[in-house]
Amino acid sequence: MRIRAAVVPLFLITPIARAGHLGHPRQLDLTNHWVGYACLVVFVAAMLVVIAEEFTLLRKSKPVLLAAGILWGLLGWFYGEQGLPQIAEAAYRQDLLAYGEVLLFMLVVIAYVNALRMRNLFGWMECKLGERGFSYRRVYWSLGFLCFTVSPWADNLATAMFFSTLLVRIARASPRVVTLGCIHIVIAANAGGVFSAFGDITTLLVWRENLVTPQGALDLLALGRLFLPALIAYLLPAWLISRALPHGRIRTQPDPTDCKQGTWIILGLFLLTLAMAVAARTWLQLPAVLGMMTGMGLLMLYGFMLRMRESRASASAPPFDIYRAIAGAEWNSLLFLYGVIACTGALAFAGYLPRFGNLIYHSPQGDTLANLGLAGLSAVLDNIPVQTAVLAMRPEMSLGQWLLAVFSTGVGGSLLSIGSAAGVAVMGVAAGHYTFFAHLRWLPAILLGYLAGVGVHFLLNAPLF
Repeated sequence: MRIRAAVVPLFLITPIARAGHLGHPRQLDLTNHWVGYACLVVFVAAMLVVIAEEFTLLRKSKPVLLAAGILWGLLGWFYGEQGLPQIAEAAYRQDLLAYGEVLLFMLVVIAYVNALRMRNLFGWMECKLGERGFSYRRVYWSLGFLCFTVSPWADNLATAMFFSTLLVRIARASPRVVTLGCIHIVIAANAGGVFSAFGDITTLLVWRENLVTPQGALDLLALGRLFLPALIAYLLPAWLISRALPHGRIRTQPDPTDCKQGTWIILGLFLLTLAMAVAARTWLQLPAVLGMMTGMGLLMLYGFMLRMRESRASASAPPFDIYRAIAGAEWNSLLFLYGVIACTGALAFAGYLPRFGNLIYHSPQGDTLANLGLAGLSAVLDNIPVQTAVLAMRPEMSLGQWLLAVFSTGVGGSLLSIGSAAGVAVMGVAAGHYTFFAHLRWLPAILLGYLAGVGVHFLLNAPLF
């Protein structure tokens, strides 16, 4: 069982152990110092700018990158003045290592998804749906179910972008279908991501921590216990939203198209890569990113073979280029993740997150109320910084409570369009159709689904509390 770091509230700077990082015996409590206050003000200001992204059109990565630099600059300067520069350096390097692992993991997932896009898997799926003349309702449910099914293995961000792009292409004749379908896709992607380490950055962050509780480890099997709660949290609001769908059928008739050569081999390599990531973590006790990067090597080798073959076959059509697939990553979200990890790491290093953790998790209401409150915080602040903050607090909880925290941050991110990377990405894909206020109209339905999922979790996983 992991032990929560205790924070002694003193007016002056006091040595403490750091939660979420290696305990340094000479780490300083800055929660009552002007440097700590400055760090807190800068972080809050940056998050307010992030919340207003839809209105300012300023990408959310920019304020948090700047804030991360200011926070660690202040902490590095202060520790240097105290003759302890190595303490701040070690803490920042640990945050950098955490980000590096997640970044490489996500890049591999995105590279595979973009490679499948380049092999025309999207166009083939659009053709199959278009030539069958599906109704809007059938398209709505088909894409939603596929999104919920795929996101646990292909990341909710990449999955949401994949299916929202497909939806916009095949239902562009009905803006209302696009709007409601995008809301559905965001809910499905976030719900599908909570019961798999590969489904969301938040679950990946939790999984890589290798948390151990009195009821067992928070591993892949433990996360799988959230499947039924996530399914309920998805189906209930999806059904309520579907009642507002207009009647009609797909009118577009795309030209017949097929997948390009190598599509199904790349898909098979993707599945093999995910299996290697699980094996590296479970059997070798090494970071899962080892398996992912090995899979990237397989993709690059096969991509080289495709490139050579297509270069000889046609001089006019551009051959397959794996680096184009990597370059197509959603860098706004990936850089935002760095800023979030760095900022929350700085606040933990200053002593704020351990103190805040003691405040909310040692309250008379207990861990349950605190974890339920994470859903609201995720909706407003984005679920990535909220989950990162909880890990930095490192509260001593049962396995059931940790799963509730994962569920709340993941599904809670669907309450508002800005609450998850998937929602923000879809706002870019379906600009003008899927907006903050269009999503806000369905907040009661999404909240009802979340509460129903929480109830199922308490019922099914009662022995874990």
